[in-house]
Amino acid sequence: MDQPYLLDKIKSMPQLSLTTSISEYFDWQDGMEEFFKGHGFTSVIKMYYAEETFDNDVLQWWLNVDDHIRTWGDMTCVLR
Repeated sequence: MDQPYLLDKIKSMPQLSLTTSISEYFDWQDGMEEFFKGHGFTSVIKMYYAEETFDNDVLQWWLNVDDHIRTWGDMTCVLR
């Protein structure tokens, strides 16, 4: 999780914001899936990297709901 090159790569990906359209969301989700490919990340690690792409408003919202979310699949359902 603390691999600097992965953090640099994730920081260059599009951010999710409150103005993200549904098609932009699915592009983001596809991009995240591509990022995860071949790394063997657990759901918790996937969620960590996904959170790194949230803008401040989405992150604040997410912090209020994430106590109930435990998997990457659940996260994507809630974000949609």
